[in-house]
Amino acid sequence: MANTLIIGQESSQILITIGLSFTLFNLLNNFFGQIDWWFLGESIRKKKINFRDFSRKKPTEIYDRWKWRNIIVSLIHSTISGLLIFYLTYDCFISPNDDIQLTNDHYYAKLQRLSICFSIGYFIYDTMLSLSKLGKYPDRIEIIIHHVITIIPLTVVIIPNYSETKTNPFQRFLPFCLFGLIIELSNIFIHIRSIGKISQFWSQYPNILNRLNSICAIVSIVLFRFYPLLKIWIDIYRNYYLKSEYIVTIWGIIAISLIMLAFMFISIVILWRIIQEDFLSLSNISDDCQSSTIQTEKSDTHPLTNNLKQIKKQQ
Repeated sequence: MANTLIIGQESSQILITIGLSFTLFNLLNNFFGQIDWWFLGESIRKKKINFRDFSRKKPTEIYDRWKWRNIIVSLIHSTISGLLIFYLTYDCFISPNDDIQLTNDHYYAKLQRLSICFSIGYFIYDTMLSLSKLGKYPDRIEIIIHHVITIIPLTVVIIPNYSETKTNPFQRFLPFCLFGLIIELSNIFIHIRSIGKISQFWSQYPNILNRLNSICAIVSIVLFRFYPLLKIWIDIYRNYYLKSEYIVTIWGIIAISLIMLAFMFISIVILWRIIQEDFLSLSNISDDCQSSTIQTEKSDTHPLTNNLKQIKKQQ
């Protein structure tokens, strides 16, 4: 009876935390909708978002205003969730050769579950927001697929035991899901970069700050995306497929591998976009400038222009 009561309390805490997280991010979205003019410029202040005006062509001012609100809320989630999870999984992160294990302390165990619930609430909020705009912005389907792939394993691992005798076998994978959420640390720099491209607020700062943030984004993608995903896959394959008695079957390891490859592919795409837009495009612009100066110099050395210069000197 006591165990049943504990299970009921755990279920209530999980649902309440997810609901509070979902409500929090909705309120933040509405709040930043009232002050977005301060970041996007005074001209946007008098304009109200009429979602009927949204079209597939994405009008710049309306789309930037909606996208800014979406990214700033995502930045808040990434900062809170990323720092909290890094604190909970610090020992696993700095020990690449050790297995992914979490402390059994009651306080930390509860904090681990609540941090996952906090992220689930955000992913549900952003998924519903993307679904409501999917007709006007088809590219949001990528975000929806990403969130669904993330929500399913996170939800499965935090489900409490069914009864005293029946336990949730997926709870043993909670450390991997928690460690995987450390990806949110890289999203901090990615979101700051996106805000810098939209907002006029950042234009008053030197361009070197944007370049520095891009470098931090590239480094964080390697540290907080590639490294955790690779460590999770190696740990599951080594300890739950090879050594254990079919805790993870061949089909299970294939499914896990496909999920890891999907997240790895997304990370590679993000990394390539940052390198291409922030570094390769700038080098192409500088090359074009150099070629234009060379052409002007060549035109100045034309024989006709030289003769005209000599005539002017003689006069």
